[in-house]
Amino acid sequence: MERTQYEVKLDNALAKIRAEVLKMKESNPANFDSVINGFSIFAAKTDELWDAVKLTNPNLTSVEEKSIQSGALLCRFIVEQTKNTQGPRIGQSFHEAETAVTYHIESLIKELVIITDSNRLPELSETVRTAVIETLNTATKP
Repeated sequence: MERTQYEVKLDNALAKIRAEVLKMKESNPANFDSVINGFSIFAAKTDELWDAVKLTNPNLTSVEEKSIQSGALLCRFIVEQTKNTQGPRIGQSFHEAETAVTYHIESLIKELVIITDSNRLPELSETVRTAVIETLNTATKP
């Protein structure tokens, strides 16, 4: 039976995702520490994909790259968490939750810095603008 064009494209995409998973495992062989850790890393990469997609004129090469990375992280998440015979370790420790929250806060702060550095602060509503300024002031205090 002849494969459809869609099936050929799907096989190509899956091959790229598989190669990315193996590349990720080579550079970082440790499994995700927990379901929370795995999901937070996947969510952060998906946020990067969203940032690339929502541009007025998205760079399709960047969108494809981030899509492959997101797919690879999702595959790792599935493989590493489903093979855990003890089941998901949701809420395993305070430290894991603290690490995940810290990662997301750092990402948010970077985005806030981009907003302020690009002189786009005046475009935000007064409430959001105040929150951005207060957050940056608090985050940058020693």
